[in-house]
Amino acid sequence: MAYKEFYDDLKSNALKPLYLFWGPETFLMDSMLAHAKKSLVDPAAEPFNFQVENADQLSAEEMVEKMETLPFLSERRLIIFKNSGFFAKKATFTISGEAALKTCFDNPSSSTVAIFICEPSPDKRLKWSERLGKHGRVVSFERLDETEFRKWIAQRLKKGGVESDDRTRQYLVERLAYLEYRAEISLQEIDQHLEVLISLCAEKGQLTKDAILKVVPQNLEASSFKLVDAAIAQDLPRALAMLESLRSDGESEVMLLGTLYKALTQMHLIRLMSNTGYSEADIAKRMSLHAFRAKIMAKQARSFDVDLLSGYIIEAARLDHWIKTGRINAWIAFEALLTSISVRRPLRPFGT
Repeated sequence: MAYKEFYDDLKSNALKPLYLFWGPETFLMDSMLAHAKKSLVDPAAEPFNFQVENADQLSAEEMVEKMETLPFLSERRLIIFKNSGFFAKKATFTISGEAALKTCFDNPSSSTVAIFICEPSPDKRLKWSERLGKHGRVVSFERLDETEFRKWIAQRLKKGGVESDDRTRQYLVERLAYLEYRAEISLQEIDQHLEVLISLCAEKGQLTKDAILKVVPQNLEASSFKLVDAAIAQDLPRALAMLESLRSDGESEVMLLGTLYKALTQMHLIRLMSNTGYSEADIAKRMSLHAFRAKIMAKQARSFDVDLLSGYIIEAARLDHWIKTGRINAWIAFEALLTSISVRRPLRPFGT
């Protein structure tokens, strides 16, 4: 179930007694928790009807006790269990405690809404998420897709009283680089940028490209990853054109090299793990990568010989040393490395 369905439950006053929230977009998660609190908890009775607990510091019996506590002068109470790792990893519950928690999930109190938060994906083999789902809902907070993200941006600007046209919003979306498959920027960071943008554009009430340039920094990582992807895809003209563009923008060759080095080492590790029998899902989990990112990088890694990848990593490290000691022209050397990657040929060691 997606977070929007939880919001539908909330608006229709049809909340289930049990929810499991999981996923990387904690900004959306916090937003839904705030909506739930506002809907369920009377501020006057908040000390009695609202609790936030760390599940990893509670026994199963203590969780059951808190879920079965009756509300005070209200129909329902809200309790949030953070760090509910037992959905993803086997817990050390006592036999009696585990049995009590299972019974509680099978027959949840109708006067309590309990929301468990587990950042990693729940492990279905443990059966806890499946048991909770019989009388509740498992809600995923994945990164937004393109349609959702564009809609969220437009709504956030409109809520702040700032109008925007499609072309300017498109520039903002590209500048933020949230939709790049390697992107690590969160909605929390983006919301902070939007808050400043709204303040800057408040007087005229219109989003402008100049305001975006002032507030949203060029996402070097996203731009450099595009460059790396072009080289890996053997599109050398595009890679060199992007390199020249980044150079004209004053980007640091050392930072670009660091991005390339990171991509090469990740692909090398992914290739080794794939050869050992790891699935793409296992690789994503062990390397803390988004599933889509892991899939794309696994495909990229398969286009390289393992020894060739190792050679590129060694030469990238050597290049970093030579650049920092001023013994080689950084841009010429970086261009040579990109060219070698594009044509899948070993690079003659720098400095020899």
